[in-house]
Amino acid sequence: AAPATTATPGNSSSGSKPGIAATSAVDFPGTAAAIDRDAPPASEVIGKRVLIQGLVRAPEFNGQWGRVEAYDAEMQRYLVSVTMGAEGNTPVLAKLRREKLVVP
Repeated sequence: AAPATTATPGNSSSGSKPGIAATSAVDFPGTAAAIDRDAPPASEVIGKRVLIQGLVRAPEFNGQWGRVEAYDAEMQRYLVSVTMGAEGNTPVLAKLRREKLVVP
């Protein structure tokens, strides 16, 4: 079998469209690393205070502390109550993946 190729955004490689990754159906680098097998089950995190980190789409939440209110199994996200604003009086409910939460 021929080795898989990967096209990166903005680059075209042997007929691949820019921004489209061409890879074998079996090889998905980084997928296994995204699952934290040592993380406590959802029930052990609910009610705990957590630090939010690593968000790209909403970086304003990075470095903020929140409390895990619930787990949405369908979305596979934790519902985290975060107090935002200069005075810390604006509560926001964020839906976050486990790897974005640090439990002290």
